[in-house]
Amino acid sequence: MIKKLIPVMVMIQLMVLFPGLAPAAGTEHGEKNLVKHLKRIFFLAEKNLYDARIILGLKEKINLSAEQERNVERLMLNYQETTIRGGAEVKIEELRLVSYLNSGKIDRKETTRRIREISKKKTDLIIDYMNYLLDLREMLTAKQLEILQEIKEKKKNKINKRLNERARESG
Repeated sequence: MIKKLIPVMVMIQLMVLFPGLAPAAGTEHGEKNLVKHLKRIFFLAEKNLYDARIILGLKEKINLSAEQERNVERLMLNYQETTIRGGAEVKIEELRLVSYLNSGKIDRKETTRRIREISKKKTDLIIDYMNYLLDLREMLTAKQLEILQEIKEKKKNKINKRLNERARESG
């Protein structure tokens, strides 16, 4: 029972903090993507890697300077542009692969080449994301990273406290 409540509690708290993360209302696909996205956010936060939206959402708490804010926004927009272009290229290549496979004339070497090309583009997107997160982290001071760590720990403790209270109530 408690294990089922953890993702729900986390989603609710994060949706309050970051309303832009909420999935489209009533969509099962959106809810699955949100849970996957939240798991990734928590994993990265454990490694002191934070997305620009999180940094900007907490800019007052971490005392982000105006210059840092501009740099974070610029980096975020550049990354989003790269991601949109790269994601579109992957989708186009995937469509071309499906079309090729539907053509009836399938060559093993050509199929392998196309799949490797798609995989390389996906890998490049993952590397771009990691570089983006590392660039964001490098923009922050040690004190700002410390404050983010404290915020994360407080949030984690708050969630654990609520879960423990609910466990005692139901147990």
